[in-house]
Amino acid sequence: MKSNYDKLTEKFGEQLNKVRGKVLDAAISLEELSEEADKLNEGKMLRPLFCFCISRGEVDEETINFAASIEIVHNASLIHDDLLDKSTVRRGQVSFPAREGANSALLYGDSLMSEAALLCLEKCGAEKTKSLMKAVKDMCRGELLQEQQKFCGAVSSDVYMKIISLKTASLFRTAAEGIRPESSKAGFAAEKCGSAFQISNDLEDTEADAAAGIYTLPYILACESESLAYVFGRHRVLAAGRGLELLDEAEKTVLNCPEEFGEELITFIRYLQERLLGK
Repeated sequence: MKSNYDKLTEKFGEQLNKVRGKVLDAAISLEELSEEADKLNEGKMLRPLFCFCISRGEVDEETINFAASIEIVHNASLIHDDLLDKSTVRRGQVSFPAREGANSALLYGDSLMSEAALLCLEKCGAEKTKSLMKAVKDMCRGELLQEQQKFCGAVSSDVYMKIISLKTASLFRTAAEGIRPESSKAGFAAEKCGSAFQISNDLEDTEADAAAGIYTLPYILACESESLAYVFGRHRVLAAGRGLELLDEAEKTVLNCPEEFGEELITFIRYLQERLLGK
């Protein structure tokens, strides 16, 4: 049986390949670093997939360009994240900062951000570009808030949710704002999906994050219940449950508005549910 992710990549395979081509074009804009280009295309392309799903499956060239702009921003943020976190590995390979150095990583990430803005402005117009740049601002605010909370034992689940809303859900919200500006429900679903996706990521990295002073939801829930001994067990399950609650809210919203959303968005939500359940 096909996974929900496989169903989406099969349905939108042609469009995803076009996005990959545009991401590649942005990555090789600095010829001396062109070997980095292929590495940037190895992700799951979840943000472009969300763009296509939120568009009710009606994917035109502007939507493809907007999805590519969002993915380029995401890739730039990964380079900056690795720089800030001093990460040496990304997607099973030596990270860009570890290989090229901090200065090159900073400049290359900035260059990708500018490529995304230029692509969006040229192909999608000023309003979508404004939305994209607002997401970049939110991502920076989220990163700053996370830096301020490092090694702070008093981090609450509310602060954590604000951080992931800014750092991760922002690009999902941008997809909804740019493609479905008339629909507040699309923005609601985007916020829930983006936050649930980050929770699923944090379930995998709890130990490493805690060692770096970044306290994610399993750790925070353990601290709040004064049972830190179970942080890597029971509280992972509780954190996954929080993520599933968010997706349940998104799913109910989508199912209650069949005139606004297609089956593609439900498939995307169910893929995120699978991630949280470890399937």
